[in-house]
Amino acid sequence: MKIKNRDKNVDFSLSLYEWENPGKLRAQRSSNTLFLGCAIVFGTFLTVYAMRMNVNMELEQQIETETAYTTNPSNIEQEEAQIELLDKIAEINIYNETSEMFLEQLQNSDRFSRRWMEFFDTELVNAIGNNGSIQNFSYSENKMNLSCVATSSELPRQYARHLTNLLDEEGNPRFADVHYTGFSEGTGEFKFDLQITLWESATSEER
Repeated sequence: MKIKNRDKNVDFSLSLYEWENPGKLRAQRSSNTLFLGCAIVFGTFLTVYAMRMNVNMELEQQIETETAYTTNPSNIEQEEAQIELLDKIAEINIYNETSEMFLEQLQNSDRFSRRWMEFFDTELVNAIGNNGSIQNFSYSENKMNLSCVATSSELPRQYARHLTNLLDEEGNPRFADVHYTGFSEGTGEFKFDLQITLWESATSEER
């Protein structure tokens, strides 16, 4: 123990002990320092351990909660119903996409539709003007039948010839065949029928 000039209260017994036993005091101080270091390390270890324990407990609780949810019969039933619903929705979407594609192909294909009726009406006007009209349409397989009337006996043949001479975009005949069966004279009008083969079917080609 060092005594300074300003020290007024001095414990001479302690000073004497330190003077007579200098090694013990240093050993005691070293021991105190070592103990303090160990205490800090142990305290840090306990803190880290407690934090890890809290994390583990939270994970275990979460696992237990999820396990209880996934093993609950009601939840399993709801999940299966949801999966089934999603599968049905996927099937409906596929069906809708396929239907739209098929409808587009039909609209773009050379098959019977309302546009054929509009087409033959327009071509009738182009061929004989307003001197005739189409009274009825009928369709079977690849053939279309037109029941028409005209104001002159020459107009039915003229309309049939006009349809026969129509060409497509590639310069080929527009129709596979135009069959004119003649006319019948009525009261101020001439009735006639036309059978038009729109395209050659596989059955027609075999024949």
